[in-house]
Amino acid sequence: MLTLTGTAPAPLVANVNGRALTTSRAVAEYFGKEHRNVLRVIDEIATTEPACSLHFEQTFVAVPMPRGGYRDERIYRMDRDGFTLLAMGFTGAEALRFKLAYIAAFNRMEAALTQQEPQAPAVPQTLPEALRLAADLADRVGQLSERVEQQAEQLAEDAPKVQAFDRFMDDEGLFGIREAARMT
Repeated sequence: MLTLTGTAPAPLVANVNGRALTTSRAVAEYFGKEHRNVLRVIDEIATTEPACSLHFEQTFVAVPMPRGGYRDERIYRMDRDGFTLLAMGFTGAEALRFKLAYIAAFNRMEAALTQQEPQAPAVPQTLPEALRLAADLADRVGQLSERVEQQAEQLAEDAPKVQAFDRFMDDEGLFGIREAARMT
């Protein structure tokens, strides 16, 4: 079991493509662990029970070096369940407080994500509501049809230019400006 050795200011949970995730690096820093030890524990969890690996995503991040340049560092992104599986091994009263803080951070991020999700349109309950919805949808369809017609006209207008350009590019022995500039 891992025992707690340090503290950190706040748990880091971020919105990554609509999912509440944290990283092995953030967990290591927050719990005062060495990142390599956290990686080892995650590797053990993922290999012991392959279904657990669904909650961990291995990736690499560029880390700046002291004398310049970067090196790739292996980290794991994890969801709430991955964090829970990892944090089960952290022991002590302070570790419990840290776990609760992380869980609260996940809750806040997931609540924020839920509020951002578009709500399904309400189903009309009365005939006037249904007629209003039908009229709104008919207007929207009309607007989109006009837009499609405008784009079709623009494509028809641009077709000769595109064909001429394609013929020019397909002719052998002719050079475009870029090719001619490279030759000098």
